[in-house]
Amino acid sequence: MTAALCLLFALIIESCIQCGLIPSNTGYAQLFAASTISAQITDQSGKCIYQSQDSECIAPEIVRQVVQCPIMLENGIRLSGKPILGGYVLWKENLPELQEIVRELEDRKEELKDENLIEKENLRTKRKVEKLSVKNQLYDKIQKQTARQSKLLTEFIEAYSMEEDENKRKKILGKIVVIGAYIKRRSNLIFIAEQTVKFPIRELELCFRETIKNLEWNHVEAGFSTALEEIRSEDAMQIYDFFEAVIEESLEDLSAFNVNLKRREARIIMSMSVECKTDLQEIARRYGAYAEQDFDGSWLLSLILGGGGGK
Repeated sequence: MTAALCLLFALIIESCIQCGLIPSNTGYAQLFAASTISAQITDQSGKCIYQSQDSECIAPEIVRQVVQCPIMLENGIRLSGKPILGGYVLWKENLPELQEIVRELEDRKEELKDENLIEKENLRTKRKVEKLSVKNQLYDKIQKQTARQSKLLTEFIEAYSMEEDENKRKKILGKIVVIGAYIKRRSNLIFIAEQTVKFPIRELELCFRETIKNLEWNHVEAGFSTALEEIRSEDAMQIYDFFEAVIEESLEDLSAFNVNLKRREARIIMSMSVECKTDLQEIARRYGAYAEQDFDGSWLLSLILGGGGGK
């Protein structure tokens, strides 16, 4: 009974619609004309069929153009169109506010771009300053650790310029190249030490080889040997400093020397045989090394690093 009543009620409503007692699907033209949307409907030739109260009739040639691509009118109004069944629909859009927002976004984009450029420039400058600061610290460190040799080099250069005896000038020149080689190689070891804790023994070997080569100016016979493969930068600089101190102390009467580096468990042992008349005990004590004089007058020096002391 319930289903029958529902069906009967639906049939009554539909009958009223069909006979016109209940209006349906009517008044669309009036509704479209009263609409606040600025739009119009045309047939396929572009002739206006319906239009809203805020729209104006558009020429057929413009209709065909708008359907292909929207066009901008005055005061930021955009005219757009789309094909529909039997014709076209066209409408206007008020875009000034949207355009203002877009302009603001563009301006903000440029501001951010400028800010980013400034920030990048500041960052680049900051990194450059930090890099220069590190370099200055390294240069200060080099200058501090080679100050004595720099002063000694200046004295030798002045003595060379004032000396008239050719043999003495040649001997002074030999001292100059030895001191200069130490400053160059010691600076290189400082740069390496800033980058790594350990490095191949070849770097230290090059330091010794260059000094040995320069000692040929003073007719000094020398030798260097090692069984090490790598060495701590701190140990390498201490070994080279001790070696240079011995050479500088004995340079006046140095005739020959030999250097050997070897490892004993965790320790590095530097053995040095020096043929000279100069007393090297004070230099050995200064660096915590052991020194004794052989029966033939040559000096035997031993420096132990990595937990070792004098003997």
